[in-house]
Order: sequence, then C-alpha cells, then structure tokens
Amino acid sequence: MYAASVLITDVNYIEESMNILEGSIENSIGIMDTFGQAPTEQVKKQVYESIDMMNTLMPSLFVLMSVIMVLLILFAAHPIVKRFSDKALKWPHFRDLRLPKSLLWYYLITMLLALFVNTDKNSFVYMAITNLFFILQFFILLQGYSLIFYIAHVKSWVKAIPVLIVVFSLLLPIPIITTAVRFLGIIDLGFPFRETIKKKE
Repeated sequence: MYAASVLITDVNYIEESMNILEGSIENSIGIMDTFGQAPTEQVKKQVYESIDMMNTLMPSLFVLMSVIMVLLILFAAHPIVKRFSDKALKWPHFRDLRLPKSLLWYYLITMLLALFVNTDKNSFVYMAITNLFFILQFFILLQGYSLIFYIAHVKSWVKAIPVLIVVFSLLLPIPIITTAVRFLGIIDLGFPFRETIKKKE
C-alpha cells in the first residue's frame, strides 16, 4: 500500500518525514546555540545516529504497526462477531503465549550475522540484518513478558505486578531491564522452564 502511494503521488513520505525531523533538530540546536546552551558533539552524534537507526528500522516499524493495527481491528470487531455468532469467542491468555522454538535459532543466527558480517550501513544486507534482528528481538521480548505473566499467575501474584513490570520496562529508558526480559524470553523458548515452575507448585 505504501509503495503504491509513493508511485501514485511520487512522494516518499518516510524520507520527507525524516528530512523534516532532521530539520527540526537542527533548528532546535541552533536555538540552543543562541542561548548558549549548545549540546556537546557527543550528544549531537547520538541524536543523528538515532535518526539514522530509525530510518534503517522503518520497514520493521511498518510491520509492527501493521500487526498492532490488525490486533486492534480484531479487538474492535470482537463484540460484533460475538453478537452475530453462536460460538463463544474467547481471547487466549497472554500468559499462555508460546512462540515456535525455531525463533530462538533464527535469533541466534541473526545475532551472529550482526556481529561478524561487516557491511556498509547503507547497504541492503545491513538493512536486512538490522530489521530482522529488531523484529526477532521484539518477539523474544514478547515471549519474556508472557513468561512474567505466567509466573505471576502460577505464584498468585497481584495482577497489577506483571502489568507494572511491563509498563516500567517500556517507559524507563534502561536497557538492562529489556535485556533481562529478553533473557527470560530466551529461557522460555530454549528450556522447559514453565514445566519446572508447575512441578514446584
């Protein structure tokens, strides 16, 4: 759909948006310079690197946005379907989410490629590996959150606890938290961790 709109309108909305964003940042830096509050070169470098990364990850962001939109549509249509259907429709519990174990192998292979394959940042290979790694990280993170909800259910925690963990891990810019959640996702995919928890209960 996006490609069709680009062909029809002859406007690359992503590129235009990134140009506008870069222009806004440059204007902000200029204003800060005027007031003697200019950011350091390191901060500027980090900002521009973040913009470049956003540009690189745009395909993945589109995929994730599409998935979220589909889920929202299904959620919105659920009451209508339920009204006109005789079958009882029920959403599966998030804590029961079990992604394919092969996802872990894809994740590890992509991680190795990202570490050892030296490619130019403007190349297709770099973009493909980066986007694939980002999407796989997202699903591993999702599996980690599912495990947290599962543990909370088995241990009879207050329902707000896993929700707060998810909210804080997403809102607080602390990489170690999301890394820990991804580690839980890896454990959940690679080992019979849930069965062990059940046996202990």
